[in-house]
Amino acid sequence: MRQPLLPSRLGFLSDHDEIEALVHLLADYCGGVLPPLSLRLVDHMQDIVSTIEIWGVVQG
Repeated sequence: MRQPLLPSRLGFLSDHDEIEALVHLLADYCGGVLPPLSLRLVDHMQDIVSTIEIWGVVQG
């Protein structure tokens, strides 16, 4: 089983808590409401059969 990415003071976060922490981090960094997102935890960014594309939105 994969280890969560974000440590907390109580140990490691569950997958749900990790995703929630990431969304709050993104919202704080972007300074407002986020557009609709699809988030899924993966063990790695690329393997032989798949790649993960990361899309971003820049505010001008």
